Amino acid sequence: MTSSAMTQVLALVFAVFAFMTGTANGVDCSTRQMCDPKSRRILFLLDASLSISQPRFDSEMVDFVINTFCGFRDNRLGARYEAGVVVFNQFIEEKIPFQEYDPDAFETAMRQKVRNKVPLRCCTTHAEAAILAKELFDARDAVEPGFENIAFFVTDGVPYVNYFSGQYGVKSSNKAKQFYTSRGLNWNDWSNFENELVYTQSDNLSDRDEQRVQYGIKTVPRAMAALKNAGVRVFFIGVPHKSPDRAVNIDYFNGKLPNLEVCYTNTDPPSGEETSCGTMEYSPLVSEPVDDHAFRVETWDLEPLITQSLDKICRPFNPPGSTQTPTPEPTPEPTPLPTGAPTTRTPTTPVPTSSSCNNIPRDVMILVDTSESMDPNRYANEMMDVVKTAAAQLDFGVGSRVGVATFGHPSRTRIRIPLTNYNSLADFNSAVDSEVKPITMKCCTNFAEAFVMAPEHFQS
Repeated sequence: MTSSAMTQVLALVFAVFAFMTGTANGVDCSTRQMCDPKSRRILFLLDASLSISQPRFDSEMVDFVINTFCGFRDNRLGARYEAGVVVFNQFIEEKIPFQEYDPDAFETAMRQKVRNKVPLRCCTTHAEAAILAKELFDARDAVEPGFENIAFFVTDGVPYVNYFSGQYGVKSSNKAKQFYTSRGLNWNDWSNFENELVYTQSDNLSDRDEQRVQYGIKTVPRAMAALKNAGVRVFFIGVPHKSPDRAVNIDYFNGKLPNLEVCYTNTDPPSGEETSCGTMEYSPLVSEPVDDHAFRVETWDLEPLITQSLDKICRPFNPPGSTQTPTPEPTPEPTPLPTGAPTTRTPTTPVPTSSSCNNIPRDVMILVDTSESMDPNRYANEMMDVVKTAAAQLDFGVGSRVGVATFGHPSRTRIRIPLTNYNSLADFNSAVDSEVKPITMKCCTNFAEAFVMAPEHFQS
């Protein structure tokens, strides 16, 4: 065997070994959306309850976190990025402390400290996770201020309180108990939390419906309010429950529950089922606008999950009480209206203008973004004006053709108006109004699919 051939074989063997042992970093940040360059500190709070399923947690959950951190980093203009990871169930633990990471270093930390290192346990302890998150952000802000702080909860269910006793109870676990005693929280009644009685723990199985309701309507909302009031941007991402019929109700987090009512049916009492209900005393639990900060996915298909998450994280955000406002897009100075003139918007009627397109036959395909980050009103009005104005530059008399395609969610990425030589601009405008204008917005921004679709249509 020649020296060159031996080198190739060794390289292949090393690559296979590295893959099997999990030491090779394979994340490719170049494929991910990049936010604007701004120093950000993100804490991933991962639901490690039994309903996630261990294989999903160690595979898709970990890969999702790695790719999301990789994607929103853009270190131009001196922007800095810190990340940390908390897992929550019966135990609430900081697995990766806040510090600056590059994508490879963060992937290594996730492999070494989270993947295959977190046994799943009952329960879904959102309040305790929020309490720890606020402590971590406060401590880090005191040392390194000037970051946008992001708490990114990934969960498959609404809150499920740590019960007092039983296999996963706090009463029999010093490790679980330590979270409360170290903070001066009396687990028996949580009477020291926010100086008010939240709920009383008990060994009585018949009390569990009331315990869980009180946890969901008081304890969790108060902890989330404290986290948001500290200037932290709060997200809740709902991922699939291993029992589909028990999928997370994202309306609990975004404040859209009917009458903000939370109910829980207790199947433990020997006498039969018992149901308790109560009204949330604080809502929404996520930052606003709520649709930018709370969403759920139906499957563990990572690409749409990562794309949606990056799209949400990258949107501008000002914490409550901030005096900063997003930099507005440049707009032309409006023409002053006569006194008493109506202030409602009048749609623009595009007219052909003198351009280099006159007397030259052109084929033009207009690609329109229909992702949910588009404002529906601006889409239906200003975006349609842009489309019509672009077509108005063409000379249909010499055989120019125009078409329109939309891109976004896979179900929205399609040819809406095939390339056509219209008799008049009015005919094209009518087609736009009937085929393109009524479309509703939906995630995501799939440029790649659009750039494949358009050439295929030209060639056909």
